[in-house]
Amino acid sequence: MFFFLALAVVKRVGELRTPREDGRAGSGGRTYAVDDLAVMIAVCVASGFAAAVVLTLYVESLRAEALYARPGVPLLAAPLAVCWLGRIALLANRGVIGGDPVAFALRDRGSWLFGAAAAALFAAAL
Repeated sequence: MFFFLALAVVKRVGELRTPREDGRAGSGGRTYAVDDLAVMIAVCVASGFAAAVVLTLYVESLRAEALYARPGVPLLAAPLAVCWLGRIALLANRGVIGGDPVAFALRDRGSWLFGAAAAALFAAAL
């Protein structure tokens, strides 16, 4: 939930940082404005940290211990998630991402590397 909240906020930040067809920064008809960017970035970062905490709690749960031979290995995915979401938040704030963080991530080499590293960690835990 927190991971997807962070992505939703990144989408809104991207919309505000990307000029509309009329040349102005805009919210696409929503009630937030460019002045809200600092708060939105803070919500994105906080959501990223919350997502990492939830992932850590899951990996430390009895259910994860039953699923993984080495349940401590996926713990390293939590800092990866925070780093990736932090990077995405920075790029959105710079106006690099545009309006769709998922489409950006599918084209972005760094996102592919973070994803491959996280997948490798979960595979190594099996």
